[in-house]
Amino acid sequence: MTQGSLGMRQAHDAARDDRDVPGEHVAKPRHTPDMGEDEMIRPVVIWGAGAIGGTIGAHLVRAGHAVRFVDIVPEHVAAMRETGLRITGPVTEFRVDADATLVGGHGAIDARPTGPMQAGATLVEGQGAIDARPTGTMQAGVFDRPLTTVFLCVKAHHTADAVRTLAPYLAADGVVVSVQNGLNERVIAEVVGQARTFGCFVNFGADYIEPGVIHYGGRGTVAVGEIDGSITPRARAIHALFRDFDERAILSDNVFGYLWSKLAYASMLFATALTNDGIADALDRPAHRPVHAALAREVVSVAHADGIRLEPFDGFDPAAYVPQRTCVSPGQGRAGRSIAEQVDEASTVTGDVLLSDPAVHHPGSSDTGAITHVMTEAETECMDALVAHNRQSAKTHSGIWRDLAVRNRRTEVDSQLGPVIAAGAMHGIATPLNARLIEMIHEIERGERPQTAANIDELGKLGSTDGDRSNEHMRSRVGGSEPCGRRTEARPSESEARIGRSEAGSGRREPRDGDVA
Repeated sequence: MTQGSLGMRQAHDAARDDRDVPGEHVAKPRHTPDMGEDEMIRPVVIWGAGAIGGTIGAHLVRAGHAVRFVDIVPEHVAAMRETGLRITGPVTEFRVDADATLVGGHGAIDARPTGPMQAGATLVEGQGAIDARPTGTMQAGVFDRPLTTVFLCVKAHHTADAVRTLAPYLAADGVVVSVQNGLNERVIAEVVGQARTFGCFVNFGADYIEPGVIHYGGRGTVAVGEIDGSITPRARAIHALFRDFDERAILSDNVFGYLWSKLAYASMLFATALTNDGIADALDRPAHRPVHAALAREVVSVAHADGIRLEPFDGFDPAAYVPQRTCVSPGQGRAGRSIAEQVDEASTVTGDVLLSDPAVHHPGSSDTGAITHVMTEAETECMDALVAHNRQSAKTHSGIWRDLAVRNRRTEVDSQLGPVIAAGAMHGIATPLNARLIEMIHEIERGERPQTAANIDELGKLGSTDGDRSNEHMRSRVGGSEPCGRRTEARPSESEARIGRSEAGSGRREPRDGDVA
């Protein structure tokens, strides 16, 4: 069974490409959903109606699905109720009526659930439901039935609080779909159980512009799947939903392969956010490409050691960042030797083996520890493809850059790259570049470092001594020698291993603001 055969279908309904003019009329439903399938998932609750959730949810409304938007920003909820949710940008433009509900901030009040679902529940806060009666102008009857399908579209570091908030309302056979960046399925499963957790990968470009308005800047790969890799009726139903957002959506038996590949790409994106350059321009700088490649290589090496079968997407080919003499297959070394042992060997080999372990000085580095090696043909082709993909999008800068430069708020760096550092520590693979990258992002968050291309030069000059110290510092931040939430005294079962990745947070409280996608 190939992912292509599962994920592709003929373009359906030529009217999908029609551009609805915002402000002039509301987009009408494209079709009437199959009632058997629709009853399984009705209604879809979009928990976090920002860039990701708003874009997907609006498309589902336009396709005729019952959708309820839940968000923490009063102005955004008010705008959706009053004038609907508007999608702008080069991909499509339309407006839909939006059933929107306001919830409290991320864990602001430590409250216990008030008991069984109550009719008319509208306002929930903190880690549980409080006073489920309608209040003020809140819309009555919002949670008058258990939630069967929730698309969780909040920032990765808000996952635990969001899931604890929605958990009292989730049906016994309901499901939470992690429509997020990072490895959040374990966090979700710890609250609602593995059976009610579903994986999803998205790489389209979108931005929250203002209350009630989302800019859809460019299409990208969408893949969904059960976290254990099985193809179930539920998986097919959720896949059908996502095809009403993007007809190219993939039903995958390896959703974690996509999520880990996105982490390797994300390491590059976080590096681009050290500058004020757009994604394509930053990745197109010849002097900085070796740094981006070395960051991705660290993540790919850890993923292979962790037994992950990585998947390519949108110009990013993880195979390009696997040193030819380092790995034979995910989680398995040549002649029974570990990946870490092969990385050590690779560090002494010249040619196309490039900084598999940047903390070890080898012929790929200068005498000062700077990254000076020549890119391999595969890496160059992959970087060119990433540049080409991003030049097609109207979204020029990453959401990371927007968090730092526009919204002045905390990024997802700990939640996305922290688990990589932790997994690397478990497998004996140093990740000093990513560790230092996390620190540099935090320095920008605190206002201690400007965003400039010189930051990439500094990162590229990371020497072996600094790399060791940086990596040890990050290991202590993410739990020492127990990466990804695993206990060292017992290895997890295969099912646990597939979602046994942890979120490494900085412990700082997040202000309640803005786009939650």
